[in-house]
Amino acid sequence: MNNCYNYANNHETDNYAQPGYAHGYTFTQSQITGSKVGGGVTADYISSSDPGDGSTPIALMIDTSVDFHFARRDGGSNGVIGLYWSHKPGTGPSSQSDGNGQMITDPSTANWHFSGSGLTYTYYNQYFTPSDSVQGGGHAVISGPSGGGGGE
Repeated sequence: MNNCYNYANNHETDNYAQPGYAHGYTFTQSQITGSKVGGGVTADYISSSDPGDGSTPIALMIDTSVDFHFARRDGGSNGVIGLYWSHKPGTGPSSQSDGNGQMITDPSTANWHFSGSGLTYTYYNQYFTPSDSVQGGGHAVISGPSGGGGGE
């Protein structure tokens, strides 16, 4: 029941977390734009600049007025940030592959169009979330409505 925002933040809430929802920041699908979703992200105390504290880089992709999607940079060995990014498409398992089946090394150049989904995401921005590479080790204050919501 966790979505891509939960996955990117490494934090299970057992609902479909939405950017800013935990802080009263809500939006409708017709309001989904990069600035609206990005504002929700920063409301969750997730920084748009590297705070230098070992936070995990996450990336936001937008399919304008329809949906948004998040990916995270994976941890490497010994706590060093890894080379690849991963994401959780819909209700499926996580993946390090883009729409072309290529490993994601840079979310700004990856293909975020997944055939059959009807969605074509465009890279919007990178953020930094208070997390670590241990699954479930995220510390971002996130939440979402029970029963669903946006964010693949």
